[in-house]
Amino acid sequence: MRALLTREMRIVGYRNRGRQVLPQMLALAVVSLLATLVVAQVDPAEVGRLLDETRGNLEQAKDLGAKKYLPTGYEEIETGLTEAEELLAAGKGTQESLLQVAQDLQVKSQRLLVQASFVKDMRGQKHSWEIALRRFDQAIMEIALTTGLTMPPNLSGPAAAEALLDSLGSWKLQRQLYADSLKVANRHFERNFRVMAAEQDSTVTALQVEISSLRRHLWDTELRAGMAEAERSAAQSDLEWRRERELAIQEITADFGPDEGEVLLTPEGNVIIRVFGFSFAVGSVELQTGQDELVGKLADAVAMFPTARLRIEGHTDDTGGRDVNMRLSRRRAETVANLLGQRLDLPPENLEIVGHGPDRPLATNSTAEGRARNRRIDVIILPGGP
Repeated sequence: MRALLTREMRIVGYRNRGRQVLPQMLALAVVSLLATLVVAQVDPAEVGRLLDETRGNLEQAKDLGAKKYLPTGYEEIETGLTEAEELLAAGKGTQESLLQVAQDLQVKSQRLLVQASFVKDMRGQKHSWEIALRRFDQAIMEIALTTGLTMPPNLSGPAAAEALLDSLGSWKLQRQLYADSLKVANRHFERNFRVMAAEQDSTVTALQVEISSLRRHLWDTELRAGMAEAERSAAQSDLEWRRERELAIQEITADFGPDEGEVLLTPEGNVIIRVFGFSFAVGSVELQTGQDELVGKLADAVAMFPTARLRIEGHTDDTGGRDVNMRLSRRRAETVANLLGQRLDLPPENLEIVGHGPDRPLATNSTAEGRARNRRIDVIILPGGP
């Protein structure tokens, strides 16, 4: 009957107090698994702690009757514990191997403690052997139901366990055969699919080559026609654009007096309105009075290019420090940009403001006339308008 109890504990847990054994055993299994992940560097104190815990578990199991009712397990743990304690005391064996032994003994002692508690509980009940047998048979039936197996109703105890093991083996074999057949079918499907995919890829590739050839022919034809039309249209547009821009420059030039400003056309098509007539007090960024007419002329000139982008550059002579002149030139350019923006309702993204200070003189700074010419605002109209 002792063998019957041992086999029952190995297969399934018990109900009521007996059912507590299964979670405890599962916890022991997890501890055993985690024990294999211990880092190689071992603290001898940890080995001693495990052995002490094992000794304590063994004493508790002994008090529960393990030495009498579970002698094989008890003696195995006691012998192993004694040997491990002697090796630790003598400093023999590697720390890694001692740690593994200590962990194994700890798990076994915990298991023995659970077994002893169960045996004591069973011994304290009336008809304990009959109850144990019923629990054993019930556990066998529950396992069979869980896996979809049918157990002969006339079997009990070890005979039922053997029948369950045989049925589980057959069930596992059937599942393995089924899995193998699925693998074979899957390989066959994959092979056929690859063949079909290769054939379709070949057909698609041939069609793509044919389509590409037709497209190239169509593109060549359209390209030649388009290039001819584009060249004609571009030449005409460029001619008209230049003619319109030259007329606009002539009109703007006529509006500005020699002392007010000049108009230039760069090879890139930029129109530069170079204004000398703006008058700022020394060190000031505000226009002096009487500048409205010149601001109006500049606004009218810019309005002739409604879609253009503007870059407004401020320039100074070399009087004073360069850093001061750099800030002064930019702020004066901002003043002019604000006036143009207010008059023409220009979007901010179409205005670029730059201060060059004294870095881009047009004339010498050694004469009053040269300095006056260098103190200017350049409004550069970038391509984008007529």
